[in-house]
Amino acid sequence: MRRRQFLPVLKLSSGQERKSNLRPVFRSVAICRRLFDLLLKEKPGPAWTEMQAGDELKKAVDLAKNSDIAVIVLGENQDMSGEYASRSTIDLPGRQLELLRAVTATGKPVVLVLLNGRPLDITWAAQNVLSILEAWYPGSEGGNAVADLLFGDAVLRLSKM
Repeated sequence: MRRRQFLPVLKLSSGQERKSNLRPVFRSVAICRRLFDLLLKEKPGPAWTEMQAGDELKKAVDLAKNSDIAVIVLGENQDMSGEYASRSTIDLPGRQLELLRAVTATGKPVVLVLLNGRPLDITWAAQNVLSILEAWYPGSEGGNAVADLLFGDAVLRLSKM
């Protein structure tokens, strides 16, 4: 027995009505939407195991101990901000706060550079780090701009609005 298909009725600007078989279009849009959702929602696995991450954190702290000053760049990847990138908190992602606390505990001066596209909770950093540079997502020349600010080759001027 053949199933009956009900075709959607389109109203044309002339006032006429016409039956149209948009079912294949709707089906392909639904497939594309599902594929899009899969691609965006599927998160890649962690780059390191927990043990490797702990080792890398220890290496970073050791580097800070043997340096005159520690410049730490923290924040979010660009795909963590914008449409379809909601998070349940505005904390620094992952173990970044743990890294910041460990490096600050060395007693070395710390400069924190933040890269992000939305506000982040940096309460602990604001109370414990002497210098914070909010770079947002600075673009293709952002590295040069941040370096110029850190080395004093550029001066940040704040204007009154």
